[in-house]
Amino acid sequence: MLGLANTSMIPLSAIGWKKPPTARAGPVRARMRAWLDAIGRKNYLFVHDGDAGASIAGLYSLVATCEARRINPFEYLADALARVQDHPTSAIDELLPGAWAAARDDA
Repeated sequence: MLGLANTSMIPLSAIGWKKPPTARAGPVRARMRAWLDAIGRKNYLFVHDGDAGASIAGLYSLVATCEARRINPFEYLADALARVQDHPTSAIDELLPGAWAAARDDA
């Protein structure tokens, strides 16, 4: 019988354990993004209305853009949705995540 005290004597490489790839954050982040995209595509299969699916896809795109630019999606959406109704349509590009973050950094 192998007790818990004896398991520390087994080399981790013998059981196939590999060190997590924390040093290379780029590939890990890319794999996580691909996984989230796949989950999103799976969930879109169950949207029963085409207009609702387009709205969800647009919202998902905004959240993914915020995450890619290291912007808090909740802060961005709360501010942008509060301002979009009164914002002039000719300047709607100012509410996109990149321009929104630049305007906040300048303030």
